[in-house]
Amino acid sequence: QGWGILEVLSTGTDGFLQRLSISKSAEYSPPLYERMYNGSNWTKWGQIALATPPQEFDLPLAEGYTQNNGCKYSKDQFNVVRVTFNLSKSAGTIAGGEVVATLPAGFRPKRYWACVAIGNNIPSDAATRHPVVVQVVTNGEISASMMVETDQAELRAIVCAMEFLAAG
Repeated sequence: QGWGILEVLSTGTDGFLQRLSISKSAEYSPPLYERMYNGSNWTKWGQIALATPPQEFDLPLAEGYTQNNGCKYSKDQFNVVRVTFNLSKSAGTIAGGEVVATLPAGFRPKRYWACVAIGNNIPSDAATRHPVVVQVVTNGEISASMMVETDQAELRAIVCAMEFLAAG
C-alpha cells in the first residue's frame, strides 16, 4: 500500500506552491516535488534536492582533556565543517594558546579560523564565564586563549560551536 501527501501553500500574492510526496512504504524515503502557480499558470513539477545529514564524529581531544557534554565534528556535502565541544582540563588551567583538540585531515580549515566561545573557571558555574578566542589552524590544531589575558589563570573549561570551509 502506498500513500501520498500533497501540500498546497499560499505565497500571499495570488500564487500557490504545491509540494507532492508519494511513498510506497514507511521505510521508503521518496523524492519530493514542487510546482508554483503565479495566478494564471502552473510551472512544471520539479524535484526538490534533499540533503543527507552529515555523519558526526567524536572530536579527538588533547591529552588531559575530558568532554563535559559532547565534543563532535562533521562535514556536509558543501564542505562546511561544524565543530561543537564542551570540554574541560582534567587538572590545572588552560594556558593561552594551548592545543585542546586536533581535527583529522579532510576536516581542517582552508585557512586560519577563529571564533569567540565561552570559557569557565568552574565548568558548570555561570558566574565564572569569560569570552575566549578559539582558533583552528590548517594543521587541524584547535587552541584557546582568554580575550583578557589577566583572566587566563581562571580558564578550565570551554564551550564552543563553529563552522568553516574545509581545505580542498
